[in-house]
Amino acid sequence: MKVLVIGSGAREHAIAHALMRGGSVSEVTVAPGNPGMELDGIRTTQINPSNHAALIDFVKNNGYDWVFVGPEVPLIEGIVDDFAGAGIKAFGPVSYTHLTLPTKRIVLISGVAASLKKKNIYITEHTNPNSNTPCITPNNDIISASRD
Repeated sequence: MKVLVIGSGAREHAIAHALMRGGSVSEVTVAPGNPGMELDGIRTTQINPSNHAALIDFVKNNGYDWVFVGPEVPLIEGIVDDFAGAGIKAFGPVSYTHLTLPTKRIVLISGVAASLKKKNIYITEHTNPNSNTPCITPNNDIISASRD
């Protein structure tokens, strides 16, 4: 089995390394990867994770069986949906393909929630009067609050 891992960080490095050690995986390539991965014998290819068409072509032209998506940005951009549309099996940390909403929309909501959390804003159903943390309800205010 041939696997493409998308990303360039420590998480993707560890995943690629573990896949290489597994008995059922014959080849692992990471896009774009990093020099440390190459030092560990992991193949890399310099394809931008946001270039979905190039990644799809790479997988199809090189006979990869499935793709692991590590970083949030390609997930938010809908890469799992694009792979599925091209008939390619893909796995991502926040892949909700069994739901009726497209993965891109689900991950976008997750990405917005994560960005709000970094600003100490939490999505809640009720405001806590004893808290100094601003609270918003899950509606269109989420998008405007994340832009502030």
